[in-house]
Amino acid sequence: MMKEERKKAREERYFKTPVFERFEVGLFLSLIGGFLDAYTFVARGGVFANAQTGNIILFALNLCQGNFFSALKYVVPIAFFVVGVIISEFILSRQIKKGAKLANYAALLCIEAAVLVGVAFIPFGNDWDMLANATVSFVASVQYSTFRKMENVPFATSFCTGNLRTATQYFYRGCAEKDVEKLFVGFKLAANIVCFAGGVAAGYFVTRAFSFSPLAAGGLLLLLCGYLAAAKSIKYKKLAKKQASEAEKSQTEA
Repeated sequence: MMKEERKKAREERYFKTPVFERFEVGLFLSLIGGFLDAYTFVARGGVFANAQTGNIILFALNLCQGNFFSALKYVVPIAFFVVGVIISEFILSRQIKKGAKLANYAALLCIEAAVLVGVAFIPFGNDWDMLANATVSFVASVQYSTFRKMENVPFATSFCTGNLRTATQYFYRGCAEKDVEKLFVGFKLAANIVCFAGGVAAGYFVTRAFSFSPLAAGGLLLLLCGYLAAAKSIKYKKLAKKQASEAEKSQTEA
């Protein structure tokens, strides 16, 4: 009986969760985050698109070694990452005033996809690589700043340190408190980490085989837009069906 109740509660929670916070959306975005990091590291001079901590470390090390031009190539993606956060915050602040609208999230994904299509056609070479890395960092920051939760649990689509910490916390609390739901959250966060690693592997092999690999990431983002629209439509239909059922039930009782 308890098992059935937990299952029912989980299904209801899933139904109430905003579409853009769903588990499968987080997996998809983690896959893309890993893919983009592999692309810039393998094909664009060993720069991280997502992990600005890594870029800051490499910037400081190059400064210490007197490699000023090499240090500069790490500053540019950091600056574009900041710009991406500002744009994301601007769009989200407008959304808060007007209510949570899925269209704004879909619009941000479309912007990401369009930018990645442009990145695919940027030539290779030191100066061009700097531009490509900066542009991908912009995309990564927009994604990171926009999709901040998975089923109301804070998580990141662009790196794994925070997810690893949060997953470990939920695993510990789930075991210590014998709470299955917390263990379930831990497994979901762990799945996101695995998906990010899978994205890195996919990015590595696709980039080695196909120089226009950002097109693949852009295509995945557009597929995700389609999923968000379809999921929202299904959610509204289920809600309407539920409301109609409750209305019919209340009329029968009256």
